[in-house]
Amino acid sequence: MAKQVVYDINSPDGFGMYMDKVYSSPETAEIGFNEWKKRFEHQGYYRDNRRNMIPLNNLRECCKLVSFEIDTNEFDGEII
Repeated sequence: MAKQVVYDINSPDGFGMYMDKVYSSPETAEIGFNEWKKRFEHQGYYRDNRRNMIPLNNLRECCKLVSFEIDTNEFDGEII
């Protein structure tokens, strides 16, 4: 069993950015966040599950960096 601490940034709704990716450091998670945020550029905001419209320039402060341990032998996703 190979354990590794990984990172993700949870959306304002409390979900990870991607189902199949986690990050090896807080810095790479921030890069992933900037890529993820681009998905919302066409509308100019992120809408959370409470129907709040969060301007993209405020989105990061509404998200949370999280760390957790995974078993790399059982993780089917990508560690960036």
